[in-house]
Amino acid sequence: MYVKKNFGLKSILVFSGGHIIWITIWALLIALVYQFTPLKEWLVIPWLPLSVIGTAVAFYVGFKNNSAYDRLWEARKIWGAIVYDSNGYLNEWEGTFNGEPLPVATYYFVFETGEQ
Repeated sequence: MYVKKNFGLKSILVFSGGHIIWITIWALLIALVYQFTPLKEWLVIPWLPLSVIGTAVAFYVGFKNNSAYDRLWEARKIWGAIVYDSNGYLNEWEGTFNGEPLPVATYYFVFETGEQ
């Protein structure tokens, strides 16, 4: 999980394992070959399959993102249940002072550190 605020170029290259470099070079090579050779005349790519594939990929990524969020939410619920069911703090005070019971009220501690 990446928890920093921004992505740097170096972190993107490390995360992609260097694949982004060769994919960029490959796409640039294909674009240049298409632009500066006679391929334009006989190689025509219809837009309908590209849009259908793009829509399918968008649905796939959306469902994967949703399932990842569901797993995160389930983990948070389980962790919350563990924290909620854990033992409370140790309280050994029985409401007495010098062996005498104190009246029901709100009591608090004052810690003096000796600093002013």
